[in-house]
Formats: sequence, C-alpha cells, structure tokens
Amino acid sequence: MNLKPHGELTAEIGKGLKFEDYDVYYDHGPSSENVGRIISYFGPKNAQGTQLSYLDIAIVKKNSNKVITLIEIY
Repeated sequence: MNLKPHGELTAEIGKGLKFEDYDVYYDHGPSSENVGRIISYFGPKNAQGTQLSYLDIAIVKKNSNKVITLIEIY
C-alpha cells in the first residue's frame, strides 16, 4: 500500500513516464505550473455540463493535439 498523498504520487508517476515523440503532462508538482487542469469532456467544447473528469496524466504526441492516453489515479 502506498501512503503518499495523492498529488505526490501522481507527480512521481508523471515524472517517471518518458516516451520518445510524446509529451507527458500531469496536474501535480512542477508540471502543473505549465499544464493547469487536464479536463476530459464530450461534445465540441469544454462547457458546464459536458465535463467528465479532472484527469491526472495525459500522454500526447509531440507537436500535436493527438492524445494517446488519459489517466486518472484513484
């Protein structure tokens, strides 16, 4: 069992994920200063009533907006 606070664990996992040609964004620790919140939503735009979740980690193809995976750590 991991007893670290949720944000600390998310930052540790996010820092450890490294993939060639992909950027890893996470919403805790130093990355969050540049990322902000990672929000999943449905429909053409992020608006009240379309939000599904605030996510912890996103892996995105470099120089694009193509999301490879979205991760929520419970």
